[in-house]
Amino acid sequence: MRRGVRTSWPRLAYIAAVTLAILPLAAVKTSALWSSSVSTTVRVTSAEDAPSSLHFRIGKSKATFTGGTGPFPSIAHIDGDRVWLDFGTVTTENSNNSPEVLLLGNRGTVPCTLGVSLSSDIHTLFSVVRLYPDVLMPGEASVLAMKLDTRGVTPGLYEGVLTVSDPHRNLVKRIPLQVRVVASEPKIEPDLSGSVEESGLASTLSTGSEQP
Repeated sequence: MRRGVRTSWPRLAYIAAVTLAILPLAAVKTSALWSSSVSTTVRVTSAEDAPSSLHFRIGKSKATFTGGTGPFPSIAHIDGDRVWLDFGTVTTENSNNSPEVLLLGNRGTVPCTLGVSLSSDIHTLFSVVRLYPDVLMPGEASVLAMKLDTRGVTPGLYEGVLTVSDPHRNLVKRIPLQVRVVASEPKIEPDLSGSVEESGLASTLSTGSEQP
């Protein structure tokens, strides 16, 4: 007769008790791991997240095209999420004011602060780049104003990036921009030599008498 392995009832009771004690600990550990993974991927909305509701609109300022005829297009262009600026073609020794290039609206529920800057490859072409106001209340809009200054600039195509951001860097909107600079036509000074003689001749012809 084969002998089987027999387990006493006291031993079975002991194993059951240990198992029941371990299960809650395992559940707590699993819950802790799940909570940790969620906390690293879910962001809580706060005031610093307000710029995510920023909305761009085309301003009234128009581009310049030297030698062209109007009406000229706006400097700002928007296509879906894409925003870019084209100041057109301007001559050297030019100083254009563009008081309303873009409008930036705050569609959020809390105030947000914004700043603006130009990349180093194009910032020397602008004497003014500013947002006003720079603190946006919900429902308000800020205006981007720029002043182009091409005095002393070498003719050519200039391209760069305008960056709009909040202090916490939760929003960083990079907007490409370009402006083409062409040489100004040389000024032709009038030749005033002989003007006295021509004036005398005109007087003679009008009066019918000779000058003394």
